[in-house]
Amino acid sequence: MGNTPVDIQYYLADLNQDGVPDLLVSDFQRPTWLYMSKGCTMANWIEIEAPTGTVVTVEAQGNQWTHLVTRGPGFSASMPPIVHIGLGSV
Repeated sequence: MGNTPVDIQYYLADLNQDGVPDLLVSDFQRPTWLYMSKGCTMANWIEIEAPTGTVVTVEAQGNQWTHLVTRGPGFSASMPPIVHIGLGSV
């Protein structure tokens, strides 16, 4: 890469509310990219909004999912404090 600056941010959220997270990516030198899911599912997922740093645990039919609520993937990027959990066939 040499002396080329790299500054990439991403935003992961279910923008079209179909149950699958969509991905928005931007960087310093190129146009923004949007990777939008194409209606994969409308069921078997849950989104929970909680304060940053909260540990969210979901239990269903003998399965357990645990996630830490965070606001950002890294430097110069931020997302809402939402945990998106795919529950599969539960």
